[in-house]
Amino acid sequence: MEPIHKNRKRLELEYYGRASERDTLKWYHIMAKWVLELPIFLKPGRRNAGDVRLRRIECRLKNLPAAFDGCRILFISDMHLDGVSDWAERIMRSADGIDYDVCLLGGDYSFGYDASDERMRDQVREVVTFLVGRSDVFGILGNHDEYRTAELLDGLGVVMLLNENACLERNSESIYLVGVDDDFFFQAAELEKAGATVPEGACKILLAHSPDLYKQAARSDYALYLAGHTHGGQICLPGGIAVVANARVPRRLIKGTWAYGRMAGYTSYGAGTSVVPVRFFCPPEVALLTLTNEDGNG
Repeated sequence: MEPIHKNRKRLELEYYGRASERDTLKWYHIMAKWVLELPIFLKPGRRNAGDVRLRRIECRLKNLPAAFDGCRILFISDMHLDGVSDWAERIMRSADGIDYDVCLLGGDYSFGYDASDERMRDQVREVVTFLVGRSDVFGILGNHDEYRTAELLDGLGVVMLLNENACLERNSESIYLVGVDDDFFFQAAELEKAGATVPEGACKILLAHSPDLYKQAARSDYALYLAGHTHGGQICLPGGIAVVANARVPRRLIKGTWAYGRMAGYTSYGAGTSVVPVRFFCPPEVALLTLTNEDGNG
């Protein structure tokens, strides 16, 4: 695992001891928290937030080797495990009994910003121990995470990709997982460095906390971009229309499947919640992604 990025180190020292001060800059968070904590919204919103669903997605990729046609990825992002006491149990229940080949974690393991919080650490241990016992697990960090969380995950058996890559092999064929550190807040993503050792022409999957790097990823010839961060809006109007996108991307990229050029993309609705533990018209998820070749030939 790479050492802490210089930008992440600086910002953790400057802000993460003063998380509440940082949040005062986000007026819409304050307004949302005040309104959504009213009893009329809080009870149904919590019920919605606990309804973690399994979403099955087919991802048609360019240059996918035949050996990986049908490969299944369990993708879990934005768990925010200390938001509600039984979050870990709900997420594990959603993933239990599913056949898959590899698990990817998209960051934001904490509801708050404190990696020393014992409730958060206990729930991370519970979920990750469950997942590591079932398949290889790869992960990145999000904007709610401190580097200490990466150290915790690494110690539990998760392969952390902090501007790094890993090769998956099947029947003498390979694809590459490339993971970057958080770009949304920490500006610690180094896409070029992360993929520097990937062979030219290889099928590459990018794991990034937010979808903000989509243009750079497409220029770098990624076949698939997996992201989270947006929670699909979390608080949506009827029809799933997000009130706040929380990403510097076109709205079609903030949830579900999308494409940019020949690059496929998927932005997770997230398994947890942020700011207030409620959801409306945007259920939480764990995603089961099945890889297929875009021309159907493998």
